[in-house]
Amino acid sequence: MSFSIIPSIRELSEKHSNETCWIIGKGPSLQYLKKDQIKDGIVIAINESIISIQNMGLENITYSMQKDFCGEIKKELNWIKPDQKLHNCQPNKIKPINNIPVLLHEHESKYCLSDYSPKYIFDNEKDFNILWYEFSSLTAIYIAKLMGCNKFNFVSHDSCINRDTITYVKDSPLTDSPQYLIQANKLLRFITINNLNHEFIIPYETK
Repeated sequence: MSFSIIPSIRELSEKHSNETCWIIGKGPSLQYLKKDQIKDGIVIAINESIISIQNMGLENITYSMQKDFCGEIKKELNWIKPDQKLHNCQPNKIKPINNIPVLLHEHESKYCLSDYSPKYIFDNEKDFNILWYEFSSLTAIYIAKLMGCNKFNFVSHDSCINRDTITYVKDSPLTDSPQYLIQANKLLRFITINNLNHEFIIPYETK
C-alpha cells in the first residue's frame, strides 16, 4: 500500500492569529453541548469528540485531531514507540464529514484515514519539543499556539473541574478513564505555569 505525502502542520502556522481556540474534550458534559455555546474562534475536536461536533452545524473552522494509536496497535505495542510500518487504519479512527481537516500524529496515527483529505501531520517531538506520547489536550494547545491562537477554551474537560473521569463518545457506552485525573492535574499545572488565557466550559443538561 502506498501513501501520499501529508502536508505538515506548519503549513497552518499563524493561520488563526489572535483567535480563540475551542478545545473539545470527551467528558460526560459533551452530551449536553449546544451549538450556541461555541462562540467565535476555531474548534479543535479531540479524537472521538468530532462525532458530536461535526453535526452541530457550527460556522467555526473546525479541525479533527486524531492523535492516539489505532486501537489494536496500541494493545500490541504496549506503549512502546511504534515503527510506522506497523500501522494500518483501524475502524475506530473517525472519518469526518463536510471536509473537516484532520490532524494526524507522526508517531501514532500517520497512516490512518489514508484515503481522506484534507489532513495535516504533526510531530510532538520535532514540532513542539514535547514527548511523543503527551496527552491530547496538551498537544492541542501546542497546535493552537502554532496556528496563532491566544485564548483557549476547554470544553467538556470534566476531570479538570469536577474530577469526573467518565468518557463520553456519542452512540457508545460510557467508560471510566481514571488516568484522566493525572492528565487533568498536568493540564492545570501547565495552564498556571504558562499563564494561559483560558476558560473551562462544562455544559449541563437543561430541562
